[in-house]
Amino acid sequence: MQKNTLCPEVATRKGVPLHVTCCSPEEFALFLSSSKTSLLGVACYSKYTVTDPVFPAPFIHIPIAPVEDAILFELWTTDESVRYERHGPLRCSYNSTVLFGCLTVDCFPEESLEFNTEQAYRLLFSHLDHSGYVNLLRIWHFISHITDDTNGLERYRSFNAGRYRAFSACRKDVKTAPAASALGSPEGPLAIYFIASRLPGLPLENKRQVSAYNYPKDYGPCSPIFSRAMQCNGHTFISGTASIVGHVSLYQGDLAEQTRETIANLCVLLNHSGDGALPSSGIQFKVYLRYPEHLPSVRNALAEKFGSQTPVAFFQAQICRRELLLEIEGTLEMTGKG
Repeated sequence: MQKNTLCPEVATRKGVPLHVTCCSPEEFALFLSSSKTSLLGVACYSKYTVTDPVFPAPFIHIPIAPVEDAILFELWTTDESVRYERHGPLRCSYNSTVLFGCLTVDCFPEESLEFNTEQAYRLLFSHLDHSGYVNLLRIWHFISHITDDTNGLERYRSFNAGRYRAFSACRKDVKTAPAASALGSPEGPLAIYFIASRLPGLPLENKRQVSAYNYPKDYGPCSPIFSRAMQCNGHTFISGTASIVGHVSLYQGDLAEQTRETIANLCVLLNHSGDGALPSSGIQFKVYLRYPEHLPSVRNALAEKFGSQTPVAFFQAQICRRELLLEIEGTLEMTGKG
């Protein structure tokens, strides 16, 4: 894994209210003992059970395996002071501009994933509305056995139905939906973490793709509700991106072509102005691979396009369509831009 340098301080850029970096357990421990940077939240990726640390910041365990590490910590930090709160299963932190939050929801056999997803989103939206951080910018979901069928419906499609119902009730305008990712985990509860803001974001769509909220009924009774990317607070948050053109998955079984098509979609979102230029710094990627042995090929393709120093973290995960071999998401930190 290519990582940002964390020690003794997280590398930061002035002019943006939050920063993200991935690190090892050793680097995380050093950060906690020595850094003056405030911690907004932590997502811990590991297939092993991880004990919740004793600190006030929101912490969520994501039960999917980093390909090159046993445990990987994703740290969201800020140069500002932070306050922390807990509301039932919802843990939140706030600086003057952004909110980081997380929650997990057990899905018991007598309850549907659709129901649990809707309830989780309703809780999330209610808290955002009361807190003043009303604009949901970026959200991550991890769903056990995401492409299995339950009661005759694929679990990802059940999840989409619950998300759709909550958006319809609480937000109305799907065109303001956040950037999002939904990956499959081998076990565990529905795990969600997210970033919200006092300021509204600018949703971005990809001219090569049908907007997810306009997908035809081929993909389930309710469309996925997310934007392809979201710009706000000096960041571009890029949703999980795969080898999809229009609304159709391309190149089934062909890793090289799926990687090429995925990168083409990423480039459209990173160059939304259309001038052909890609960012020379500030971008980092997370790559979800169905098969971990595909890592060298995907790493080489990303390095060829974005440079070998671009931070990339790799995870083994189930992708939300059975035919897709990989999904890539990104975060671009743009100094001095809103």
